[in-house]
Amino acid sequence: MKNPGTASESHSRETGRRAPDEGQQSAAPIGERVTVNLSLKARDALEEIMHLTGINKTDSISRALIVYAEIERMAGNGGSIYCRETPDGDLMKWKIV
Repeated sequence: MKNPGTASESHSRETGRRAPDEGQQSAAPIGERVTVNLSLKARDALEEIMHLTGINKTDSISRALIVYAEIERMAGNGGSIYCRETPDGDLMKWKIV
């Protein structure tokens, strides 16, 4: 039995993940586990996304963060986001406040 204090059985302070045993290859990173408290509006939006797409909570939140980061990147470079509610509707400029 290994000593519980050895590096192979300890958790990484940076990631909270278990360090691999000697001779084992590290598994690919699996992401980061976080806990969030959603406002009622955000909770309702998440439920709507899940209903509209059939995607689970984790993937819905992950995709939303990726889209938000892209919007902020574009806006930071002077770009803008436009959309239409219907195919023949007027273009509307989006701004996240």
